[in-house]
Amino acid sequence: MDSRKISEICEERKISIPELAVKIGFSRQGLNKAIFDSKSSMKVDTLVSIAKALDVSVMEFIDDEHFNKLKTEILSQKDEINKLKKDINDLELDNKKWKSSYDTRNNEVDFLTNKYNTLDEYYKEEKEIVKEYKELLKQRKLLPESDQPKK
Repeated sequence: MDSRKISEICEERKISIPELAVKIGFSRQGLNKAIFDSKSSMKVDTLVSIAKALDVSVMEFIDDEHFNKLKTEILSQKDEINKLKKDINDLELDNKKWKSSYDTRNNEVDFLTNKYNTLDEYYKEEKEIVKEYKELLKQRKLLPESDQPKK
């Protein structure tokens, strides 16, 4: 904010700083501090009140260098925000791909587990049949001694 610009406009309008302070409901010291103290920053509503009292646009008080610096900062932040949005979008897409891949692999694991369980059941039945067959052969004395089950 350019404090010189406020002073210039006050001079053009033939309004003193104390008179301006009264118009906007400030003390003279409070308005002086708000306008001229480089260590403090003026609130936007104070700047708007001053602009209304002097019948000018708020933009009249903003020096071009400061405004351009703010504009550059805002655009830079906007670029950063857009980059972050893109990164978030990319992460969401990666997450969807990962989830899809995970689901596919999970389905494959389920399929193989079911297949294993089915084969395991089948082989258990086969073992049981072989065991029964050996028992039958043993009973008929057709099984050689070496293949007979040990007791």
